Amino acid sequence: GIVFPIGLVLIVITGADLFTGNTMILIISTLHRKTTWFDLILSWIISFFGNLIGCLFFQYILVYYAGLLSNDPYRLFTIQLAETKGNIKWYEIFLRGIGGNWLVCLSLWLASSARELYSKILGIYLPICVFIVVGYEHSIANMFTVQMGMILGANLSIGKYILHVLIPVTLGNIIGGGIFVGFAYWYLSLPKKFNTDIKNDGITSTRDVYQIVKQHDDLNLSQQA
Repeated sequence: GIVFPIGLVLIVITGADLFTGNTMILIISTLHRKTTWFDLILSWIISFFGNLIGCLFFQYILVYYAGLLSNDPYRLFTIQLAETKGNIKWYEIFLRGIGGNWLVCLSLWLASSARELYSKILGIYLPICVFIVVGYEHSIANMFTVQMGMILGANLSIGKYILHVLIPVTLGNIIGGGIFVGFAYWYLSLPKKFNTDIKNDGITSTRDVYQIVKQHDDLNLSQQA
């Protein structure tokens, strides 16, 4: 749980792309009419399969062929984890996906609201640690853990993994990030005045949406003053 948030910290700091984060970001930008619904779907598809390709590369080249999980107890633990996730009831893993990305996107929201680097890191760490301890599900994390277990010999078919793990968790993540965070905070924190100078010919980038959130925070601070 302590090291898991490092991945999200690196994504936020370097400006990389994460599908589950985009479920919140693209909902916000689309509701602000900075992107279209077509842009939203296209961005989700690209980021989802981009993350999948990245996971496969990391699993085979940097883990499997590097022999990092070839010995027990690490190999056995990874296999058991994959098999356990594959046997969770569909509705249970779906609901865990909602809770998981709710917390992940809240951590992104906190990070985008912070100014200093250490504040961003702290804002990411706290919700993600809760997510890990509680046992919620994350589609991209499962792309690594479950698929790694399958590569190492877990008794879980590709079809069962897609139907009983990947699809329900992904749908839950979309609801948790897109509705519980993106739509909810767009609606509750909709500013009275909005700067429409930020324009983008195509899909709005993560950095642009974080800038939108920053404008939104600055406006609220000025109104309070």
